[in-house]
Amino acid sequence: MHCRPRLEFHLGHVHALSHLHQLLVQGHCVTVLVIPFDEHEAHNRTFRLRLQEDVELTKVFYRNFLGFESPQLTVVSTYDIEISPEDIERMYEVFQQLYRDDDSVRRLVEVHGRTWASIHSKFVAKCICSIKRFHPTHTTCGSKHQLISLAFKAMLSRSGVNVEEVFFSDLLDLTMSSSMDNKDTAHTVVEITDNDDFVFHKLSLQQCRTENKVESWLDHFSIQLLPKVPARLTQNVPSTCRTTAEKEIALVRFLANVRRLIPYVQQATASKLEIQFNGTYRAKKDQAQISRYSELIRRVYASENVQRVEVSKEYTDGASPTTVFEVRERTTDASDHVANLSVLKFGDSYELGKERAAYEAIVRPSKTSGFAEVKGFAGPYERMGALRYQSAEYFMGASSRQHIRRLCDLYSHSLGDDERSRNLTRLFRFLDEHLFQALWNRSKKLERRAVSDQYNVFLPARYSVFIDHRDPVSGDFCKSKMGDTQTLLSMQLRVTEYHSDLKRVRAYTVDSGQKVDVFYGNLDEQDTQQFREGNVLSVRAEVRKERRDTFERLLKEDDDLRRICEGKPHPEEIAQDLLAFEFEAVHHGPIHGDLHCGNIITTGDSFCVIDYGKTSASGLVAHDIAMLLSDLHLKTTADQGTECHTDMFSTIRKFFQWRPDVDSNYFVVLDYGKLSNRIRQIVDEKVFWASLALTFLGTLKFPLSVPQRRVCLRGAYDCYERFQNL
Repeated sequence: MHCRPRLEFHLGHVHALSHLHQLLVQGHCVTVLVIPFDEHEAHNRTFRLRLQEDVELTKVFYRNFLGFESPQLTVVSTYDIEISPEDIERMYEVFQQLYRDDDSVRRLVEVHGRTWASIHSKFVAKCICSIKRFHPTHTTCGSKHQLISLAFKAMLSRSGVNVEEVFFSDLLDLTMSSSMDNKDTAHTVVEITDNDDFVFHKLSLQQCRTENKVESWLDHFSIQLLPKVPARLTQNVPSTCRTTAEKEIALVRFLANVRRLIPYVQQATASKLEIQFNGTYRAKKDQAQISRYSELIRRVYASENVQRVEVSKEYTDGASPTTVFEVRERTTDASDHVANLSVLKFGDSYELGKERAAYEAIVRPSKTSGFAEVKGFAGPYERMGALRYQSAEYFMGASSRQHIRRLCDLYSHSLGDDERSRNLTRLFRFLDEHLFQALWNRSKKLERRAVSDQYNVFLPARYSVFIDHRDPVSGDFCKSKMGDTQTLLSMQLRVTEYHSDLKRVRAYTVDSGQKVDVFYGNLDEQDTQQFREGNVLSVRAEVRKERRDTFERLLKEDDDLRRICEGKPHPEEIAQDLLAFEFEAVHHGPIHGDLHCGNIITTGDSFCVIDYGKTSASGLVAHDIAMLLSDLHLKTTADQGTECHTDMFSTIRKFFQWRPDVDSNYFVVLDYGKLSNRIRQIVDEKVFWASLALTFLGTLKFPLSVPQRRVCLRGAYDCYERFQNL
């Protein structure tokens, strides 16, 4: 592939890369060879340095786009391989000979008419020498470049390398023409670097000059390109567009997704930074992963005055696919001087980019000292990214002994009830002074509403269904062999997540917002391209499991769980009742979205919120509170081995009866009265207990220990009882 100077990629290049992606998905090995044209400036040192940088950035873009790694994908340039001048000279003689004897080579020179293809240039000879090094079995290109392919095939054949040609259809320009390379393309080709205004300007220019061409081109783009690109590039891109405006929006959103993959400058690295990993963690991970983390750390700290970074502790709270570390930063050689404690988060670069954007848009405008600042971001690097969280509260000075701790560590039973109660009071004060001040205070009151929108997402899927066939006429996804005993379900689903490795699609019913997990088999790449975020699917699927079955499976596995349910409504009945209930008022607004114990960190003296991956501008405020309190109750009860086998509230009442003189601050996590007056004004008590009950039920979908499941189920019943008694 020819290197584009100044990273000027257009949609034709994306089309070619999408073809390579399909080959990779099918199991083929692909080599992308970047061959810059520098023959005319061989002695211009400035030009060569700039071109070499362009080549390296181009290689990174190709890797980011294709999403595969070695050995299936190899991306190299002629700067990475050694080609002797003698080999090029011999191949140049072959080129001259074939120009006289072979029609395909003659047409390349005379018809293609490009400077690099001139008989007086040695660029073509360099290309053939480079290609020979990799012994390819096939070459591939767009139909408009057949002249190049045929000529290269003739020269490779003369050199003893036989290849088969594979052509794919061209992506047309805005005038619906494929002759982009033979005219000025300033106004007829959509570049990846075009921002929204520039794209709309180009479309309007063509609309004025050629009637109906823009509409035709937008259809061409939607049909020929969008279904073939990697699924991660179509997030937030509507796949079903009826009007011209909707199609234009799909185009600009897609371009924005692709632009995120282009590294416009080589990322600076802190090359002299010393990085030390905890020995226990280093022993668990392979060297390749340690190397990736190290490179991302160097990029995160490129502009920081830090001499040494010690990755000292890994966090395992939550069910996130990311990896989170405590990092100790040292700015001097003094062994006892820790400048700061930070938190580094590693994961998918695209998802971490969205997390940083959520911080900038929702948290930063009104953040308090209780929210960690996103101080650095690096990526993509080998499809990974890194975020650095830091709080002013964690300036350590000369102390090197203090560590960031989990929130639930402050409520260990070894501390005693008085100290635990004081810590709990501090936590509730923190919620009022920081979470309320920065987020919840901006919520809006919605009257006569249910909480189903929030908890349909958090609860186990309402249905788990299976498909393995797509109807070629209707386009519906269905189960191909339908037996008499199968339960089938017809519905319209809106896709929110697609996991190709699990062969699972997460979607919600269009009419009622019920969560559905769709598992599939025997679908080809073209069909799975429909599983894009925001896409609406019509399915006639086999029901494999319902939410009630999820609860039933848990009850069958543990006699104590079944005893908790005796004489009480089934957990699914509780969920259905609470989801259908219409409250007088609920408050929606900015929420953290994932406020469990692992995302509130502490040094013992202060609290700080991290992780904005699920932060939303509009969510149920009560859910933030319910998630935190239910998680804290779960970890301080089940994990400490002190769970009781009677219901929680009756135990508390008995405790007070036995100890009438007991301090009223007795440690109780699930206490509506401990919330501040300001928070209680936006979280009604009935909403509070309903949210807690639903959160406990939703938590059961995670891989919990047996004691934790018992605490969750008992908590759900107790909170539901409080809800009913109000």
